[in-house]
Amino acid sequence: MSRSDAIRQYLRSNPNSSANDCVKALRKQGTIVTPALFYSVKSKVKQPVTENRPFVPVVNNTVETVIKVKALAKELGGLRQLANLCEAMS
Repeated sequence: MSRSDAIRQYLRSNPNSSANDCVKALRKQGTIVTPALFYSVKSKVKQPVTENRPFVPVVNNTVETVIKVKALAKELGGLRQLANLCEAMS
């Protein structure tokens, strides 16, 4: 088990403990950790998991895009129909 894993395990059982408490408890178990490592691991444990979202390229030619959207809206019967379609797809 790595030192970081030992800190994570300790944090699961003692979520409100201080760095010194963790360092002392893990030292008794034979794992030497520093307060800096404790704080580093603790900060990453609390971070929410982010989703890997697909890359969406930035549209540089906005005028051309607006014209295409207006043409599509006209083809579908208006902007409300296009908005309803987009709503249904999301």
